[in-house]
Amino acid sequence: RCGAQTRMELRFGRLRPSCPQCGHTVFIDPKVAVCACVTRMNSSGERELLLIQRANDPGRGKWSVPAGFVEPDEDPRRAAERETFEETGLIVSTDRLVDILHRPDPDGLADLVILYTAEIVGGELRAGDDAEAAAWFSRNDPLPEIAFRSAELFIGWWKAGKI
Repeated sequence: RCGAQTRMELRFGRLRPSCPQCGHTVFIDPKVAVCACVTRMNSSGERELLLIQRANDPGRGKWSVPAGFVEPDEDPRRAAERETFEETGLIVSTDRLVDILHRPDPDGLADLVILYTAEIVGGELRAGDDAEAAAWFSRNDPLPEIAFRSAELFIGWWKAGKI
């Protein structure tokens, strides 16, 4: 805050970056990501799950559910809807909070991952933003390589009928 170099000091019960001159304590906020479990009924009456192929690292070329980070002033539900639209072209409405995971991916970028179910309310499927492809998968389809442990968990829950 004042420009002096911080140092690690015991503040509020743990070591935190603190300024020796002005006394300011820096609180490191968690990085929050959201995921959307978007499904549809296909023409054969099977439920399908929407997955996107990642165009960037981490997980470039692997697949995941639509996901991304929450902006500081953004409602997590709206973030899931926004990320889904940016990556797939589909307009969705979140309807149910499924779970919140703490650091599910050891090398991941998110500290908290929030999963919602979402229903399609418009748009047309197309890959966009940081998605190279977007496709539907039924519970019986062989899956491509999945990018994140959190996505593996969510997809497993969906395949087991828990979502």
